[in-house]
Amino acid sequence: MKIKDIKVPYVKRTSDEVYYEREITEPLLSFFYGRYGNPIRKYLLNYPVFSKALSRYYKSRVSKKIIPKFVKKHNINIKEFEKQLDEFRTFNDFFIRKLKPNSRPIDSNPLHGICPADSKVLAFENTDINYVFQVKNDTFALSKLLNKFVPAEDYEGGSYCIFRLTPKDYHRFHFIDNGKVIKTKALKGKLYSVTPISLEKTKKLYIKSKKHLTLFESKNFGRVVCVEVGASCIGSIVQTHNNEMNAFKGNEKGYFQFGGSAVLLFFMKNKIQLAEDLLKNTSKGYETEVKVGEFLGKRIS
Repeated sequence: MKIKDIKVPYVKRTSDEVYYEREITEPLLSFFYGRYGNPIRKYLLNYPVFSKALSRYYKSRVSKKIIPKFVKKHNINIKEFEKQLDEFRTFNDFFIRKLKPNSRPIDSNPLHGICPADSKVLAFENTDINYVFQVKNDTFALSKLLNKFVPAEDYEGGSYCIFRLTPKDYHRFHFIDNGKVIKTKALKGKLYSVTPISLEKTKKLYIKSKKHLTLFESKNFGRVVCVEVGASCIGSIVQTHNNEMNAFKGNEKGYFQFGGSAVLLFFMKNKIQLAEDLLKNTSKGYETEVKVGEFLGKRIS
């Protein structure tokens, strides 16, 4: 398959119409994942020196000038922002923006879990821990992802979701339910893009990537494993929640600095009934576009 032919279909929850994702940096990514750019990518994009250089730029005041163009190009709703557009000091300041209260309504049903991030999601039931989905024809073993953080066997037959964030998305992630953080762990790794091109071309990407693991004792869904995956260009994952305190559904858990990113959730068997539309769209090969606070699934009594 040619790079230019890789398209990922997705469905908006407000309609059944199928859309196709437009790559934000498609020409550049096409080069880096093509025949001639592949060697450069291996020695540049996936290593800290590249990310550090970009980090310095995006955290500099010079980068502020690209904010209006980025907003216009990707039709981002500035009315949701907590700050005025001219109040952002740098592009990274804009990227980790907070939203106004109530701009993301939280599903109020006490038995419902919510989507943790503005993203496009794939949802799966009956987890086979030896064959967790990345893209078509590429899977990985859950034990490799968790790296002895918790026993992968505990999640056999359960459910899991993959939330993929693009650079234009709101990049703070939130708790899906009331509960308590049991433990966390940061795993070192390389910094890959999580665009469709990269997911198609990079085998076992989620295993190789830099990530944070959290074991979350959820009121409704038992022990949920949350995996936040850092991606190029900067890849930093910042946890803002105080783990000594109880978490509440919709509370901010943390944020990603610049780059596309992903959040993976793993549930034990017979703990959650995932939303029918998410499962149906996934079965058809479609991601579903979701927002923080929207219905993810309900407790199995």
